[in-house]
Amino acid sequence: MGTYTRAELVEAHGEALVIGAEATHAVMSRSIVPTQYHVYSFYDAPKSIRDVCSFNGGDEDWLVVSSLDDKTDDGHDLPYWIYAMDSCRDPDVYEFNGFTVYVGSHA
Repeated sequence: MGTYTRAELVEAHGEALVIGAEATHAVMSRSIVPTQYHVYSFYDAPKSIRDVCSFNGGDEDWLVVSSLDDKTDDGHDLPYWIYAMDSCRDPDVYEFNGFTVYVGSHA
């Protein structure tokens, strides 16, 4: 799949949607322990985040929000369950200010 930077997300969706997703994360982060992930069925995830993280065209199954800086450049330092949640073993990665979203999809 792909990795999308904040600048690419702003270009594709506009700054207002990206800022909305970041505001949602700010509220979520008040209850997230730094070593945890928020895991959602894609359509149960917060709408403001889901709206920005939807480049897979409707095949999205899972969405994981992480405030941790836990990946290497090749993405293989992720916990295996995140890396493997996509049917192709390569989830989409959306990089925001202060958090990362991983979206797993079916083929």
